[in-house]
Amino acid sequence: MSDATTAAPDAAPSTDNAAAVPVAAPQAPTAAAPAAAEPVEATPPAAEPQADGTFSYAPTGSVSLDIALSFFGKQGIGPESPEAQAALRGDFSLLSAVLATKGDKATGWEQHVNLAQKALTDAAEAGKAKAAEVANIATAVTKEAGTDWATVQTWAKAAADPDEKAWFNSEIQKGGVAAKAAIAYVTNAYLKSNSSTIHPPSAADSNRGNGSANSSAGISAKEYAAGVAALYAKSGGRDVTRSPEYAALQNQRLLGKKLGK
Repeated sequence: MSDATTAAPDAAPSTDNAAAVPVAAPQAPTAAAPAAAEPVEATPPAAEPQADGTFSYAPTGSVSLDIALSFFGKQGIGPESPEAQAALRGDFSLLSAVLATKGDKATGWEQHVNLAQKALTDAAEAGKAKAAEVANIATAVTKEAGTDWATVQTWAKAAADPDEKAWFNSEIQKGGVAAKAAIAYVTNAYLKSNSSTIHPPSAADSNRGNGSANSSAGISAKEYAAGVAALYAKSGGRDVTRSPEYAALQNQRLLGKKLGK
């Protein structure tokens, strides 16, 4: 990858990766990011069919949803059933009708449907909040860098391979500093390079780019980008372009260029 992965202007992570970054966008936020705003359908929960016709659902991380799913599974309702699929889209009428026909066997079904409905609604709201957070970060970072998220995102989508996209999306899902660092990384890559690929930083790269690298050897564009991302993460997303560590990274990169790195 070329020097596109070099320094990220004071810009913190935009929502999709910057500098040598995996530029895949998790429904990337731009000033108006409709894509990441409203998850329309939840991901079907994992479940194992049992010999008696019931289903055993894997934990979802939500106590309320797990209780509801355990109840539904005991009623023979699996994740691929029409009633479950409709519920994942926000329509619980078919699920309610199916459970109501089971009589005493499904006593308490109303409360369990309510539990599931609230859990999925809460998850959707949390998803919207995270998408809004990332969209705001992406807009701020790219604006500060003198560009816009829509442009960076378009470039990133075309430049990243599946692994890079997976890395970027994983960082975005973390939100906060991690998302900001990933976005800054990608924005930087877009601003500094005409290359068509981006590479997520390795653990070795991240450790190397904190200003303590061997300055006599110089560093590559990828190492420089990883170093900048590490500085942003360390500073909590604050501007690092005036710090001694940032200056050291720039000097190391200049030397690296002279050495053909």
